[in-house]
This record gives sequence, structure tokens and C-alpha cells, in this order.
Amino acid sequence: MSPRDLNVLCDPQKYLKERALEMTKSAAARDEALHLKVARILRDQCTAPDPDLNLIGRTLEVLDAAASPRVFIALVRAILRSCDPRVQSKCVLMLARRETDLLWAYKLLERDDARLRANVVEGFWENDSPGVRQFFERAAKDSHHRVVGNAAYGLRLQKAPEFHAVIETMQNSPDPMFRRALTWLIEKIAEPDLFPLLKLLIRDPDPAVRSGAFLAVASLRTRG
Repeated sequence: MSPRDLNVLCDPQKYLKERALEMTKSAAARDEALHLKVARILRDQCTAPDPDLNLIGRTLEVLDAAASPRVFIALVRAILRSCDPRVQSKCVLMLARRETDLLWAYKLLERDDARLRANVVEGFWENDSPGVRQFFERAAKDSHHRVVGNAAYGLRLQKAPEFHAVIETMQNSPDPMFRRALTWLIEKIAEPDLFPLLKLLIRDPDPAVRSGAFLAVASLRTRG
């Protein structure tokens, strides 16, 4: 596949995702070096003066389809070293879905960028590596509401009893952003045992929390 054709394949404006990935897998079966060609495109996109996050997202998906999980992790990790924070967050979200090195993930929880921390936690929602539950427990102690909300959702996916302590902490937090994040979490989980919490959050003193609770209730009603 020519560089021009590969660039078209990596452009979300040209092909639907399913078609692009189908074409990638077919091309990879014929070209053992395809993943390296895609990695070069990704590197150029990530280090561009004004990186296009949508383009990078599709190219990450194409690279994932072209490479084995081990090779994908190695290639993306190498590219991450030269990316700006926005691009790192985008790459980390997908990298965490394939990553098995939790030490790497724990190190990311020490970074100052809350978006990056939240994305690595979200990425592990789909990761069944040993120790992921403990990773979510650690992330649930983060100082940022989005990181904690993502960790709580991960604990729910793991059916971890610690989930209940985390949502209680979010509910009683003096920071309204944590209580607002709780309305998002309840809406996302959409399980009846959590609905009574929304009745309490509807009466929250903070208008943003009340608004989030009303929106969650309206969304849940349309689903059921």
C-alpha cells in the first residue's frame, strides 16, 4: 500500500471506521511492514505543529489493526516521548487498552495532567490484566473528579465492593465537581440500585450538581 493510500486510510473523513480497519487487516496480511509505515504516519501527525486529534485517533486504530498488541504498545510508547500533552492523552487512552505493564500506568497517575490521568484510567476499563482492580482503587484516591469518576466506573465493572465507598466519598465531597461527576457516573452505570442517589443530588445546594442530576434522570427515563 502506497504512502498516499495509507494516509487516506488514516483519515476519518474518507472511510468509516469499520471499513478502514477491514482494509488495514487485509493489507497487513500482504505487507509485513505495514505497521511500521503506519507508525511513521502517526509519528508525523503527533509531532505536527497543530496536531489533529481526530486524525491521530483514527491512525491509532489503524495501527492497532496492523500490529500485534506487543508491537502496538512498543511503537506508541516510543512516539509518546515526543508528543505534547493533548496528544499524549489521546494516545494513552488507547494504549491502556492493550497495556499489561501496570507499573507504567501507576507512573502516569503521578503526572500533573489530570486529562492524561483520567484517560489512562478509562483505557483500563477494557483491560483484564491482573491487578487492574487495585489500579482503580489507587486512582479512586486522585484529587481530580474526572479521574475518580473513571476509577469508580472501573471498580463497578470489576464488581469490586470498594465501589460503594468511592461513591460515598464523591457524594459527601465539599467540592461540587465531585458530586457533579457522581451524576455522570450514575447515568453511565444506569443501574436501579443507584437511582435513589439522584433524588438526593437533585436537592444539592450547587446548581451545577442539580442540573447534572436532572439531566441524568431525564436520560435514564428515555432509556427505560
